[in-house]
Order: sequence, then C-alpha cells, then structure tokens
Amino acid sequence: SKGGGISVTSLHEGCLVTGCTIVDNAADLGSAVRIYGNTVLNLERCIVAFNREGAAFSEDLTGGLAMGCSDVFGHAQGDNFPSDFTDNGGNFALDPLFCDLESGTLQADSPCAAGNHPDGQDCGVVGALPVACDKLSR
Repeated sequence: SKGGGISVTSLHEGCLVTGCTIVDNAADLGSAVRIYGNTVLNLERCIVAFNREGAAFSEDLTGGLAMGCSDVFGHAQGDNFPSDFTDNGGNFALDPLFCDLESGTLQADSPCAAGNHPDGQDCGVVGALPVACDKLSR
C-alpha cells in the first residue's frame, strides 16, 4: 500500500538510483515512489510511467526527491512532483514509447532513446532498457 515501485525510509548520503524503469505499479501512497523519513532519493535517467492508483510520488516527514534526465508520464492521478522536489535538469513528461509495456524496451523514436531527448540534452538512454523495435503504428 506504500511505494508501489520503490519505498525508501533511509539512505546513505549521496545514494543514487540511475537508469531504471518504474512502470505499472500500484499503491495508495506513491504508486511509483514513496519516500519516508529524513532522506532524499536521487533518480537520474529513469522512466517513471503508467503507475496506477495513488499519485506517482509520495513523501512524508522530511523526505525529498531529486531527479534529472528522467521521464515522468501517464500516472492515474497525474504526473505531479512532490512538494520537496529538486529538479536536476533534463526532466520531461512524454510517452516513453515502449515496444510493449511488459518488456520495457524502447521504440526507435522514443524520447528516452539515446540522442532523442526532447530538449536536445545528452542524457544517453533514459530508463533501464535500450531500443528494441522500430516505430509502432498507433
């Protein structure tokens, strides 16, 4: 019920989660990520998308979230960041264009594929997996 994809209560200073895909999770508090306690979770080059039920992010007490070069998109209750959010730059909110949701691989025209960042930033691959299919017809 708390933190469908990631639930954090304490971290070592400077801890970083990088190159991950947090997709299709559900929880009342933080369908994607829940941060509880006096800690800041740093996410870089991550896809946080299509999580169900509660808001994508939840923070309690003095928890915080810092993100950079990440895609946050398509959550049941919106793509809003928590109140104590640090934008490290390069974040965007676009459909990651998965080949299919189960595999988590990217279409060639995905904004998360290397060289396709919507702002032209050099983030490399955003998410855990590379391009594995051509553009799908929708």
